[in-house]
Amino acid sequence: MIELVLADRCIACDKCVRVCPTDVFDAVPDAPPVIARQADCQTCFLCELYCPVDALFVDPDCRTPVAADESAIRGTDWPAQYRRDSGWGRARRTHPNESWRMGDIFALARTLLTEDTPVSGPTAQPMRPNVALGASNAPNATLGASSAPNATLGASTTPPSKETP
Repeated sequence: MIELVLADRCIACDKCVRVCPTDVFDAVPDAPPVIARQADCQTCFLCELYCPVDALFVDPDCRTPVAADESAIRGTDWPAQYRRDSGWGRARRTHPNESWRMGDIFALARTLLTEDTPVSGPTAQPMRPNVALGASNAPNATLGASSAPNATLGASTTPPSKETP
C-alpha cells in the first residue's frame, strides 16, 4: 500500500497521479501530490515504477497501512529498489528485470503443456485458464489450455474444465 511521498525528492511531475488505476493521489499545483485515498491502493507498484526520482514508497502489505518511518526508509534503498530490480529508469541498462523472477514458473508451465504428468508440491495450485504464457510457437499456448488431461501447476481434487473453442 502506498505509504509515503518523499516531498524533497518529488518534482511534481504527477506521473503517479496519472498511472494510478485506483485514483489514490490528488494532484496539487506546483507541489507534490497527496495520498488522498490510501485505502483504495491495490499495491500494484505502478506509481513507484513510473516515478522518475524515486520519491514514493509502497509497502508490500496491501491490506492495511503500516506506520512508515520516513527517516528509516530514507536510510535504505527501498524507494529505488523496485524500479532498479524491475530494470526501469536509470537501472534499465544495468539490471535485468528481477522483480517477478518468473522464469522458472514459465519454464514449468511450458513443460506442463507438453507432458502428461501432473506436478504437485506444498504450495501447488491449479493454474488459471486463459493466462497467456508469452511468446510461444504452440497454438493456443495458454496456462490451462493443454492437451495434457491434468496439466495443472499442482495437485487438484477436481479435474480441469473442458474448454470449448
